[in-house]
Amino acid sequence: MMSRVEVLKIIKSCVVVIILGLPLVLQAQNISGYWIDTLKIGHFQLRLVVHIVEQDYRYHADLYSIDQTDAVVPASKVEIAGDTISIVYNMINAKFKGIFNSTTDKINGIFKQGEVYQTSFHRLTTLPAVERPQTPLPPYQYTEEEWTVAAAKNSPELKGTLTLPLIPCKAVAVLVAGSGPVTRNETIMRHEVFKVLSDRLTQSGIAVIRYDKRGVGESKGDYAKATVFDFAEDAKRVLLQAKKDKRFKGVPIGIVGHSEGGLIAEILAADKQASPDYVVLMAAPVQQCGSLLVDQVRMLMQASDVPAEEVEAGVRQQQFIVNMLQKYGEKTLDVFDNELQQYKQQLDTNGKEWQLWKDFNKWKSLLPSYPWLCSFVNIDPEKYICRSRCDILFLGGDKDVQVPAVKNADLLYQYLPEDVLLKKKQKLRVIVFTDRNHLFQTCTTGLPYEYTFISETMGEDVMFAISKWISGDR
Repeated sequence: MMSRVEVLKIIKSCVVVIILGLPLVLQAQNISGYWIDTLKIGHFQLRLVVHIVEQDYRYHADLYSIDQTDAVVPASKVEIAGDTISIVYNMINAKFKGIFNSTTDKINGIFKQGEVYQTSFHRLTTLPAVERPQTPLPPYQYTEEEWTVAAAKNSPELKGTLTLPLIPCKAVAVLVAGSGPVTRNETIMRHEVFKVLSDRLTQSGIAVIRYDKRGVGESKGDYAKATVFDFAEDAKRVLLQAKKDKRFKGVPIGIVGHSEGGLIAEILAADKQASPDYVVLMAAPVQQCGSLLVDQVRMLMQASDVPAEEVEAGVRQQQFIVNMLQKYGEKTLDVFDNELQQYKQQLDTNGKEWQLWKDFNKWKSLLPSYPWLCSFVNIDPEKYICRSRCDILFLGGDKDVQVPAVKNADLLYQYLPEDVLLKKKQKLRVIVFTDRNHLFQTCTTGLPYEYTFISETMGEDVMFAISKWISGDR
């Protein structure tokens, strides 16, 4: 057993260590808080915020791209040595290294995510707001209630929101979102697209149902394993439940689908059991979906001012991937490497396409949405559109680089010529809006990264056109 003197010596040495360590903790705490800088990307500026906090004897540094999303990217590793700060974000393959200057209260350094950006972060007291003026705020001029579709065989429980107008209900619209794991509000770059659209439609007298995709938000199921047809089945179940609701007896009930949601609307327009009274196709694919994926690469690269030679190389690469998915389906990844090696033998090793394949990571590119891709590339909307019976409103934006509006509108007229429409007593209307992108924002380039820098979520004239058409002005 230690003597009293030995115990006192240990206590004194501990106190010395604690006292000596205290100034280091206080100095490190000077970097705690929110830090912001603005990266220049092309013609636009993107704000990044790093939130540094000391907790449980270690540092955390969450990253926010506040103009793009509410999502938080946690740091995988934080090292602080003196005034030098090093942060790694494995989730987005990014790194930051900077020097804290206590005189200027700035952290100057380099942020690297593919490209290298010189940064100078300055301190904030809280996260700044993002301008989204169209997003509705309570009190709403209508009522809201939860909408639940019970689980069925091979179909999960779905959760959503029903908004009911205060005036007599003219119609019911089921909103079906585009591709990606989105919730009922179809939040894209912090734009709550469906919340804004739902607000405008409901105030005009249209009841609206919007719901979380399976496996997203409050809905059950596995999003990663779902195909286009699984998502179509979910939309059908929402639609059929609306048709059974006695509050909506005698009023038109249809689907407003955006992007992939428009494709789902086309599928259900040909489904006799679903039998929607109308469909609104917002930037929806009408062309064969595999060919659309190829067109997207071309349009995105051209809008980005990529040299023609590189554009053609990117198109050829995308066409090869699409061909593989169409030929082998879910077995694509099993044979991909062998097929690619044979294909590359005919390429110029100094050419642009060779370089693209050199940098290609098939696992990263294909796996996140593999089941969905395998279903999507083989879908030809023509067979559904030709079997449709309900009225159709097609909307496009002339600067949409994800679904070419004019090309797809022309195909729609081709699939439903005037004599066929007359025979089926079916109405078709097409509107292509000027200077609008895939979200129907008034835009400059149409490129997706531009979404975040536009305060408008959706053109008011677009939402008015939808409301007017659903209400019966056809």
